[in-house]
Amino acid sequence: MTMPDGIKLILNTGTDPYFNLALEEYLLLGRKENFFILWRNGKSVIVGLNQNTAAEINAPFVRENSIAVARRLTGGGAVFHDEGNINYTFIENGTEHMNDYAHFSAPVISALEKFGVKAELSGRNDLMAKGGKISGAAQCVKNGRTLHHGTLLYSADLSLLAGALNVSAVKIESKGIKSVRSRVQNIADILEKPSDVKDFMSVFFGEIKAVTGGEEYSLSPAETLEVHALADEKYRTDAWNYGEKNDFNLRYEKRLPSGCYDANLRIENGVIIQFRLYGDYFSNGDISVLENAVKGVKYDYESIVCAAEKAGVSSVLPGVSAGEFAEILGL
Repeated sequence: MTMPDGIKLILNTGTDPYFNLALEEYLLLGRKENFFILWRNGKSVIVGLNQNTAAEINAPFVRENSIAVARRLTGGGAVFHDEGNINYTFIENGTEHMNDYAHFSAPVISALEKFGVKAELSGRNDLMAKGGKISGAAQCVKNGRTLHHGTLLYSADLSLLAGALNVSAVKIESKGIKSVRSRVQNIADILEKPSDVKDFMSVFFGEIKAVTGGEEYSLSPAETLEVHALADEKYRTDAWNYGEKNDFNLRYEKRLPSGCYDANLRIENGVIIQFRLYGDYFSNGDISVLENAVKGVKYDYESIVCAAEKAGVSSVLPGVSAGEFAEILGL
Protein backbone atom coordinates (compact mmCIF):
# COMPACT_ATOMS: atom_id res chain seq x y z
CA MET A 1 0.00 0.00 0.00
CA THR A 2 1.55 3.29 -1.14
CA MET A 3 -0.13 6.63 -0.56
CA PRO A 4 1.18 9.85 -2.10
CA ASP A 5 3.88 11.76 -0.23
CA GLY A 6 2.89 14.91 1.62
CA ILE A 7 -0.79 14.07 1.93
CA LYS A 8 -2.67 16.63 4.04
CA LEU A 9 -5.18 15.27 6.57
CA ILE A 10 -8.33 17.19 7.50
CA LEU A 11 -10.59 16.22 10.40
CA ASN A 12 -13.76 18.10 9.46
CA THR A 13 -16.11 18.38 12.45
CA GLY A 14 -18.90 20.28 10.65
CA THR A 15 -22.02 18.31 9.65
CA ASP A 16 -23.56 20.55 6.97
CA PRO A 17 -23.83 18.29 3.88
CA TYR A 18 -23.80 21.20 1.44
CA PHE A 19 -20.62 22.67 2.89
CA ASN A 20 -18.96 19.26 3.10
CA LEU A 21 -19.66 18.41 -0.54
CA ALA A 22 -18.50 21.87 -1.58
CA LEU A 23 -15.30 21.30 0.39
CA GLU A 24 -14.56 18.19 -1.67
CA GLU A 25 -14.95 20.13 -4.91
CA TYR A 26 -12.92 23.06 -3.61
CA LEU A 27 -9.98 20.83 -2.66
CA LEU A 28 -10.26 18.76 -5.85
CA LEU A 29 -10.40 21.65 -8.33
CA GLY A 30 -8.99 24.56 -6.39
CA ARG A 31 -5.87 23.02 -4.88
CA LYS A 32 -2.92 20.96 -6.10
CA GLU A 33 -2.03 19.01 -2.96
CA ASN A 34 -3.10 15.49 -2.01
CA PHE A 35 -5.76 15.36 0.71
CA PHE A 36 -7.56 13.02 3.08
CA ILE A 37 -10.76 14.27 4.76
CA LEU A 38 -12.72 12.58 7.53
CA TRP A 39 -16.20 14.04 7.98
CA ARG A 40 -19.85 13.49 8.89
CA ASN A 41 -23.14 14.89 7.63
CA GLY A 42 -26.37 15.58 9.42
CA LYS A 43 -29.46 13.67 8.23
CA SER A 44 -29.29 13.72 4.46
CA VAL A 45 -29.72 11.73 1.27
CA ILE A 46 -26.70 12.09 -1.01
CA VAL A 47 -27.56 11.18 -4.59
CA GLY A 48 -25.08 10.14 -7.26
CA LEU A 49 -24.04 12.49 -10.05
CA ASN A 50 -26.05 10.67 -12.71
CA GLN A 51 -29.18 9.90 -10.72
CA ASN A 52 -32.73 11.19 -11.05
CA THR A 53 -33.20 12.60 -7.56
CA ALA A 54 -37.01 12.50 -7.66
CA ALA A 55 -36.92 8.78 -8.41
CA GLU A 56 -34.33 7.97 -5.74
CA ILE A 57 -35.86 9.54 -2.64
CA ASN A 58 -39.02 8.89 -0.68
CA ALA A 59 -40.09 12.54 -0.81
CA PRO A 60 -42.81 12.49 1.91
CA PHE A 61 -40.52 10.60 4.32
CA VAL A 62 -37.61 12.92 3.58
CA ARG A 63 -39.79 15.99 4.14
CA GLU A 64 -41.44 14.71 7.34
CA ASN A 65 -38.08 13.76 8.86
CA SER A 66 -36.28 16.99 7.87
CA ILE A 67 -33.71 15.12 5.78
CA ALA A 68 -31.56 17.25 3.47
CA VAL A 69 -31.13 16.21 -0.17
CA ALA A 70 -27.82 16.87 -1.93
CA ARG A 71 -26.00 15.72 -5.06
CA ARG A 72 -22.32 14.74 -5.06
CA LEU A 73 -19.63 14.88 -7.74
CA THR A 74 -19.33 11.10 -8.17
CA GLY A 75 -21.50 8.44 -9.76
CA GLY A 76 -22.99 5.46 -7.98
CA GLY A 77 -26.19 5.14 -5.98
CA ALA A 78 -28.00 7.28 -3.43
CA VAL A 79 -26.92 6.88 0.19
CA PHE A 80 -28.32 8.00 3.54
CA HIS A 81 -26.09 9.94 5.92
CA ASP A 82 -26.53 10.93 9.53
CA GLU A 83 -24.14 11.71 12.34
CA GLY A 84 -23.65 7.99 12.97
CA ASN A 85 -22.21 7.63 9.49
CA ILE A 86 -18.55 8.60 8.98
CA ASN A 87 -17.31 9.62 5.54
CA TYR A 88 -13.79 9.67 4.18
CA THR A 89 -12.34 11.30 1.07
CA PHE A 90 -9.02 10.85 -0.71
CA ILE A 91 -7.96 13.42 -3.31
CA GLU A 92 -4.88 12.44 -5.27
CA ASN A 93 -2.94 13.96 -8.15
CA GLY A 94 -2.96 11.90 -11.33
CA THR A 95 -5.31 9.28 -12.76
CA GLU A 96 -3.16 6.21 -12.13
CA HIS A 97 -5.64 4.89 -9.58
CA MET A 98 -8.83 5.73 -11.44
CA ASN A 99 -11.29 2.88 -10.77
CA ASP A 100 -8.70 1.32 -8.42
CA TYR A 101 -10.85 0.83 -5.33
CA ALA A 102 -8.32 -1.50 -3.73
CA HIS A 103 -5.70 1.27 -3.64
CA PHE A 104 -7.87 3.71 -1.72
CA SER A 105 -9.55 1.06 0.44
CA ALA A 106 -6.24 -0.31 1.71
CA PRO A 107 -5.54 2.37 4.37
CA VAL A 108 -9.18 2.25 5.51
CA ILE A 109 -9.05 -1.53 5.89
CA SER A 110 -5.73 -1.22 7.72
CA ALA A 111 -7.14 1.38 10.14
CA LEU A 112 -10.23 -0.74 10.80
CA GLU A 113 -8.01 -3.70 11.70
CA LYS A 114 -6.78 -1.70 14.71
CA PHE A 115 -10.32 -1.90 16.07
CA GLY A 116 -10.56 -5.63 15.43
CA VAL A 117 -12.74 -5.16 12.36
CA LYS A 118 -11.67 -7.38 9.49
CA ALA A 119 -13.06 -5.72 6.38
CA GLU A 120 -12.61 -6.74 2.77
CA LEU A 121 -13.39 -5.19 -0.59
CA SER A 122 -16.41 -6.83 -2.19
CA GLY A 123 -18.15 -6.42 -5.53
CA ARG A 124 -17.80 -3.15 -7.35
CA ASN A 125 -17.23 -0.73 -4.49
CA ASP A 126 -18.29 -2.13 -1.08
CA LEU A 127 -16.46 -3.02 2.12
CA MET A 128 -17.88 -6.01 3.96
CA ALA A 129 -17.35 -7.20 7.54
CA LYS A 130 -19.07 -10.02 9.41
CA GLY A 131 -21.20 -10.70 6.33
CA GLY A 132 -22.68 -7.21 6.08
CA LYS A 133 -21.89 -4.04 4.16
CA ILE A 134 -20.23 -1.36 6.27
CA SER A 135 -19.00 0.91 3.49
CA GLY A 136 -19.64 1.94 -0.10
CA ALA A 137 -17.36 4.08 -2.25
CA ALA A 138 -17.34 6.12 -5.45
CA GLN A 139 -14.82 7.99 -7.58
CA CYS A 140 -14.44 10.74 -10.14
CA VAL A 141 -11.57 12.26 -12.11
CA LYS A 142 -11.38 15.97 -12.90
CA ASN A 143 -8.50 18.16 -14.08
CA GLY A 144 -6.08 15.25 -13.83
CA ARG A 145 -6.93 14.60 -10.17
CA THR A 146 -8.78 11.63 -8.66
CA LEU A 147 -11.36 11.90 -5.91
CA HIS A 148 -12.31 8.73 -4.04
CA HIS A 149 -14.80 8.87 -1.19
CA GLY A 150 -16.70 6.36 0.87
CA THR A 151 -18.96 5.83 3.84
CA LEU A 152 -18.32 4.03 7.12
CA LEU A 153 -21.55 3.04 8.83
CA TYR A 154 -20.75 3.32 12.52
CA SER A 155 -23.97 3.94 14.42
CA ALA A 156 -26.31 5.18 11.70
CA ASP A 157 -30.09 5.06 12.12
CA LEU A 158 -30.78 2.24 9.69
CA SER A 159 -34.54 2.69 9.95
CA LEU A 160 -34.16 6.17 8.45
CA LEU A 161 -31.83 4.74 5.81
CA ALA A 162 -34.49 2.29 4.68
CA GLY A 163 -37.27 4.86 4.76
CA ALA A 164 -35.49 7.68 2.93
CA LEU A 165 -34.47 5.78 -0.18
CA ASN A 166 -36.48 4.36 -3.04
CA VAL A 167 -34.45 1.34 -4.15
CA SER A 168 -34.86 0.15 -7.72
CA ALA A 169 -36.56 -3.22 -8.00
CA VAL A 170 -34.09 -4.01 -10.79
CA LYS A 171 -31.19 -3.52 -8.39
CA ILE A 172 -32.75 -5.56 -5.60
CA GLU A 173 -33.62 -8.44 -7.91
CA SER A 174 -30.19 -8.47 -9.51
CA LYS A 175 -28.51 -8.84 -6.12
CA GLY A 176 -30.91 -11.48 -4.84
CA ILE A 177 -31.85 -9.57 -1.70
CA LYS A 178 -35.08 -8.51 -0.03
CA SER A 179 -34.28 -5.00 1.15
CA VAL A 180 -31.59 -2.43 1.81
CA ARG A 181 -31.89 -3.08 5.54
CA SER A 182 -30.74 -6.69 5.16
CA ARG A 183 -27.51 -5.68 3.42
CA VAL A 184 -26.00 -3.13 5.75
CA GLN A 185 -24.79 -3.11 9.32
CA ASN A 186 -23.16 -0.72 11.75
CA ILE A 187 -19.54 -1.11 12.81
CA ALA A 188 -20.53 -0.39 16.41
CA ASP A 189 -22.66 -3.55 16.40
CA ILE A 190 -19.64 -5.76 15.66
CA LEU A 191 -17.26 -4.16 18.16
CA GLU A 192 -16.84 -5.74 21.59
CA LYS A 193 -16.67 -2.34 23.29
CA PRO A 194 -18.08 0.32 20.96
CA SER A 195 -17.27 3.93 21.77
CA ASP A 196 -19.09 7.15 20.94
CA VAL A 197 -18.97 7.96 17.23
CA LYS A 198 -16.88 11.09 17.85
CA ASP A 199 -14.34 9.10 19.85
CA PHE A 200 -14.18 6.41 17.16
CA MET A 201 -13.76 9.07 14.50
CA SER A 202 -10.89 10.71 16.37
CA VAL A 203 -9.04 7.43 16.90
CA PHE A 204 -9.69 6.34 13.31
CA PHE A 205 -8.23 9.64 12.08
CA GLY A 206 -5.12 8.94 14.11
CA GLU A 207 -4.81 5.50 12.55
CA ILE A 208 -5.10 6.97 9.06
CA LYS A 209 -2.38 9.46 9.99
CA ALA A 210 -0.13 6.60 11.07
CA VAL A 211 -0.85 4.54 7.96
CA THR A 212 -0.40 7.38 5.45
CA GLY A 213 2.31 9.37 7.19
CA GLY A 214 0.37 12.54 6.38
CA GLU A 215 0.26 15.84 8.24
CA GLU A 216 -2.83 17.48 9.72
CA TYR A 217 -4.22 20.52 7.95
CA SER A 218 -6.88 23.12 8.83
CA LEU A 219 -8.68 25.47 6.46
CA SER A 220 -7.86 29.15 6.76
CA PRO A 221 -10.74 31.62 7.31
CA ALA A 222 -10.39 32.74 3.69
CA GLU A 223 -10.61 29.16 2.42
CA THR A 224 -13.64 28.52 4.60
CA LEU A 225 -15.41 31.55 3.09
CA GLU A 226 -14.68 30.25 -0.43
CA VAL A 227 -16.19 26.87 0.42
CA HIS A 228 -19.29 28.53 1.90
CA ALA A 229 -19.68 30.56 -1.29
CA LEU A 230 -19.47 27.43 -3.45
CA ALA A 231 -22.00 25.68 -1.21
CA ASP A 232 -24.46 28.56 -1.61
CA GLU A 233 -23.93 29.00 -5.34
CA LYS A 234 -24.15 25.32 -6.25
CA TYR A 235 -24.73 22.68 -3.60
CA ARG A 236 -27.75 24.27 -1.91
CA THR A 237 -29.59 24.87 -5.19
CA ASP A 238 -32.45 22.83 -6.60
CA ALA A 239 -30.88 23.15 -10.05
CA TRP A 240 -27.90 21.06 -8.89
CA ASN A 241 -29.69 18.72 -6.50
CA TYR A 242 -32.77 17.95 -8.61
CA GLY A 243 -31.83 18.98 -12.13
CA GLU A 244 -34.00 20.11 -15.00
CA LYS A 245 -37.47 18.68 -15.51
CA ASN A 246 -38.25 17.19 -18.91
CA ASP A 247 -41.29 15.48 -20.35
CA PHE A 248 -40.37 11.94 -21.38
CA ASN A 249 -42.65 9.35 -22.92
CA LEU A 250 -40.46 6.24 -22.74
CA ARG A 251 -38.51 4.76 -19.86
CA TYR A 252 -36.36 1.62 -19.77
CA GLU A 253 -34.36 0.11 -16.91
CA LYS A 254 -31.52 -2.31 -17.47
CA ARG A 255 -29.02 -3.92 -15.14
CA LEU A 256 -25.48 -4.62 -16.38
CA PRO A 257 -22.37 -5.65 -14.42
CA SER A 258 -21.35 -1.97 -14.49
CA GLY A 259 -24.53 -0.76 -12.78
CA CYS A 260 -28.23 0.06 -13.12
CA TYR A 261 -29.25 2.23 -16.07
CA ASP A 262 -32.51 4.20 -16.29
CA ALA A 263 -33.07 5.58 -19.80
CA ASN A 264 -35.68 8.31 -20.23
CA LEU A 265 -36.54 9.28 -23.80
CA ARG A 266 -38.93 11.42 -25.78
CA ILE A 267 -39.55 10.09 -29.28
CA GLU A 268 -41.28 12.05 -32.03
CA ASN A 269 -41.78 10.69 -35.56
CA GLY A 270 -39.36 7.87 -34.80
CA VAL A 271 -36.54 10.25 -33.80
CA ILE A 272 -35.07 10.85 -30.32
CA ILE A 273 -35.90 14.42 -29.24
CA GLN A 274 -34.87 14.22 -25.59
CA PHE A 275 -32.74 11.71 -23.69
CA ARG A 276 -31.48 11.50 -20.12
CA LEU A 277 -29.58 8.53 -18.71
CA TYR A 278 -29.97 8.16 -14.97
CA GLY A 279 -28.62 5.38 -12.77
CA ASP A 280 -26.04 4.31 -10.23
CA TYR A 281 -23.38 3.70 -12.86
CA PHE A 282 -19.93 5.28 -12.87
CA SER A 283 -18.88 7.36 -15.86
CA ASN A 284 -15.59 8.73 -17.13
CA GLY A 285 -16.24 12.28 -18.22
CA ASP A 286 -19.53 14.01 -18.93
CA ILE A 287 -22.49 11.74 -19.66
CA SER A 288 -24.07 14.56 -21.70
CA VAL A 289 -21.66 13.61 -24.51
CA LEU A 290 -23.69 10.43 -25.03
CA GLU A 291 -27.04 12.06 -24.29
CA ASN A 292 -26.42 14.66 -26.99
CA ALA A 293 -24.99 12.13 -29.43
CA VAL A 294 -28.33 10.35 -29.86
CA LYS A 295 -30.58 13.42 -30.06
CA GLY A 296 -31.94 13.72 -33.55
CA VAL A 297 -31.02 10.09 -34.26
CA LYS A 298 -33.53 7.58 -35.58
CA TYR A 299 -34.77 5.32 -32.79
CA ASP A 300 -33.63 1.95 -34.06
CA TYR A 301 -30.87 -0.44 -33.07
CA GLU A 302 -28.47 0.19 -35.95
CA SER A 303 -28.72 3.98 -35.76
CA ILE A 304 -28.14 4.04 -32.01
CA VAL A 305 -25.17 1.64 -32.23
CA CYS A 306 -23.61 3.83 -34.93
CA ALA A 307 -24.11 7.02 -32.90
CA ALA A 308 -22.77 5.38 -29.75
CA GLU A 309 -19.65 4.14 -31.52
CA LYS A 310 -18.96 7.60 -32.96
CA ALA A 311 -19.35 9.13 -29.48
CA GLY A 312 -16.93 6.61 -27.94
CA VAL A 313 -19.45 5.03 -25.60
CA SER A 314 -16.96 2.68 -23.93
CA SER A 315 -14.69 5.56 -22.99
CA VAL A 316 -17.56 7.36 -21.25
CA LEU A 317 -19.25 4.27 -19.78
CA PRO A 318 -16.49 1.75 -18.96
CA GLY A 319 -17.45 -1.80 -19.87
CA VAL A 320 -20.48 -0.83 -21.98
CA SER A 321 -20.42 -1.66 -25.69
CA ALA A 322 -22.38 0.18 -28.36
CA GLY A 323 -24.76 -2.78 -28.60
CA GLU A 324 -25.36 -2.78 -24.86
CA PHE A 325 -25.96 0.96 -24.97
CA ALA A 326 -28.71 0.37 -27.54
CA GLU A 327 -30.21 -2.24 -25.23
CA ILE A 328 -30.17 0.29 -22.36
CA LEU A 329 -32.35 2.48 -24.60
CA GLY A 330 -34.84 -0.38 -24.96
CA LEU A 331 -33.70 -1.67 -28.35
